[in-house]
Amino acid sequence: MTQYALIKNGTVAKIGLPRSWSKTDEATGEARALTTQEWIKNGYLPLLPAPAFDPATEKLVPIPQSAWVIGTDSVGPTYEVALLTQDELDARAAAEQAALIASYSDAIQNRLDSKAQERQYDNILSAVTYLGDPNPRFAAEAEALRLWRSDTWATSLVIMGEVLAGNRPAPSVEDLFAELPAFEWPVL
Repeated sequence: MTQYALIKNGTVAKIGLPRSWSKTDEATGEARALTTQEWIKNGYLPLLPAPAFDPATEKLVPIPQSAWVIGTDSVGPTYEVALLTQDELDARAAAEQAALIASYSDAIQNRLDSKAQERQYDNILSAVTYLGDPNPRFAAEAEALRLWRSDTWATSLVIMGEVLAGNRPAPSVEDLFAELPAFEWPVL
């Protein structure tokens, strides 16, 4: 949506819309939005849109209102494009890495918990509490899940380390799962 600036005495008095931003169409009797020319007649000029920029390497920086150019049919520019600083690029990369690690970790934990829930355990943590249980089935399942959990996290840490070091592209969660150890329930 186009933004407008109210111009008074050659300066920007207000940014926004007037109380009445529509007009009744004489032919149909229905309300319609004002045209740009009607805005201009009412003392409002459209703000120039923000320039196109590459968000991977650039940012928009607001230009102080005192430096805006008031033309006959528009006001602006209101933003300029600037390159991201190295600190900003580094912070973005760190945030992306943290988000990637969190998404992998959440997906892996859900996978581990879902496997334990196949046998009605609350989650993998509750399942491994059955280690050494007098019931041989529970003890065997707990041991198998514990070993699988350890192997899964060890393998995922290697994969995540390779990704973060730039030695390989980040796999999708499905591809990550394909690289993780498989699990089979023990047969007693």
